Amino acid sequence: MDISLQNKFLQLIDSAIKSRLVVQLKHKGTWRTVEPYMAGIHQQKQTASLYCYCRDVIPGQQLGNTRWQIFNLDDIEDMELTLYGFETHIDYRGKAESFKPVYAKMAA
Repeated sequence: MDISLQNKFLQLIDSAIKSRLVVQLKHKGTWRTVEPYMAGIHQQKQTASLYCYCRDVIPGQQLGNTRWQIFNLDDIEDMELTLYGFETHIDYRGKAESFKPVYAKMAA
């Protein structure tokens, strides 16, 4: 991924987290609606990643029964900030141990 595009995405994610705004992202050709909670370097994958709550469900791609997902920023083709707000989910516990360094994070 181009570093300027990655920086653009990280700035948008940071703004969305601070303002608690929903994000639309195009992931591997499919638009997804997500609530961003954390962005940083994923420890296992060593890639810039986004931890978020997915508002939509894609049949056949849902892992287990969770809507919490980690997206590799390299797999995101486009991203848009919406005007839709969200409240922190009761089951959000943070994933700081999975991300180092953390670029942006919602308080648990």
